[in-house]
Amino acid sequence: MVDTETKHLMRPQGSGVGKQVRAKDIFEKERIAHTQHLQLRNLPSLSGGGSGGKTFTSGDTAAAAVSSSSPPPPSFPSVSFVSPLRIGIVGATRFARKQVAAISNPASLCSVVAVASRDWEKEACFIGDWCEHHDVVGDIVIKGGKRGYDELITSKDLVDALYVPLPLQLRKELVIKALESGKHVLIELPVSMTVADYLEMIEAAKKANKFLMDGTMFMHQHRLEIFLDHVSSRKLFGKIMTVDVEFCVMHDDKSMDEHVWPSQHDDSYGVISSLGWYCVRFGLLIYTQVGLGTVKSVQVLEVGKNDAGHPMDAKCKVTFDKDHEMTFHCSFAHHTRQKAEVIGDEHTATIYDFAFPKHNFTSYQVRGKAVKDEEDHTVESFDTIDCGAGPPQEVILWRNFSRLSRGIDDAVAVERLRRQAGGKASASDIGWGASEASKEALELSSVSVQTQVIVDALMESIHEGGVEILLPYAEL
Repeated sequence: MVDTETKHLMRPQGSGVGKQVRAKDIFEKERIAHTQHLQLRNLPSLSGGGSGGKTFTSGDTAAAAVSSSSPPPPSFPSVSFVSPLRIGIVGATRFARKQVAAISNPASLCSVVAVASRDWEKEACFIGDWCEHHDVVGDIVIKGGKRGYDELITSKDLVDALYVPLPLQLRKELVIKALESGKHVLIELPVSMTVADYLEMIEAAKKANKFLMDGTMFMHQHRLEIFLDHVSSRKLFGKIMTVDVEFCVMHDDKSMDEHVWPSQHDDSYGVISSLGWYCVRFGLLIYTQVGLGTVKSVQVLEVGKNDAGHPMDAKCKVTFDKDHEMTFHCSFAHHTRQKAEVIGDEHTATIYDFAFPKHNFTSYQVRGKAVKDEEDHTVESFDTIDCGAGPPQEVILWRNFSRLSRGIDDAVAVERLRRQAGGKASASDIGWGASEASKEALELSSVSVQTQVIVDALMESIHEGGVEILLPYAEL
């Protein structure tokens, strides 16, 4: 019996509260690993001083959005290449099926060219029932059997990058092998079992000069850029006081087993590493934008678990610099809700679908502080900020992945040529190069690691009975 097969699929064009304790030694080891191996401390600070801290945005888009009746059009960084980034999918999972349409959208600058699975039946279903329904055209190479994953990961001149939505137990080994085989990698959430594992993967990526990016889609919304600029403007919004986020999606235990943690393990992070990840990331982005991105402590105030001991519902607190706080509620036991709110001394800004927009035309609401009018009536201003329409966030995620992957390739090539011209051998310390794309990639990587550090600390709080976990080193 043949363990591995390669098939080519041809389809016609157009087919269808407690005491305080310090984090355990592992966190200190992870901090040391982060600073020594990744050297991300040399990045422009993600929590720089003053209201003009390092951001992921540019320009006065918020002012434009508020002052103009017509929303600003989405702007995308220019790209200097024509051919799409060739994507191979490692694992015919439910998550992969959802990404096929996004990858195959021409605006993504990517295309699906190969799929690998250890289960031929799943693969056939993946191709037949999903790819064709999303008009994925051309040849798709199928790698199947016991060595299907390895065949795709180590393939030559077949793919430029890999999408890895596999269970966490399998992920680190395969991701590192893919990077060492010369492929860029986009990994599904949650990214890793621990920060230590994630740091190991990022170190491998830099050593191989290949990009490793997480799949947090809302990071790539056009609306998020406008929102961050708006709430960080003292003139437009005032001083940020606190952040409150709620992300709930109703699931039963059966759907949990099938979709959220398909491979059970004793230390599953449950809702913390899935819905909680999005909440943590949102708070990080807000406070980083205004120079308060240093996390001082985290605490799980309340937690509900299922029979297997996995967190299904949690209320948490994250304390940032100068005692600014974010509170969030993430749950698989409550009906769908995805509200993110930034409360200031003058205004409150709210997004009611922050993680997964309900409509292509996005917006957010801003309420002014209640005041008394001349007749002693309480008056509160209210505005809806329209952010315009554009490609879905998942498409822009892939577009940015393609752009940054190509940018890193170019930056590394330029640095190698420069060193060769200077009579120096090409060294292994080039990392992701020194271009603008390289810097952007490093910033994304750094905030991703920060998110994982906080998620790990939240699980530590749960294991310790809800104590506050101090993170004196969390400015990474």
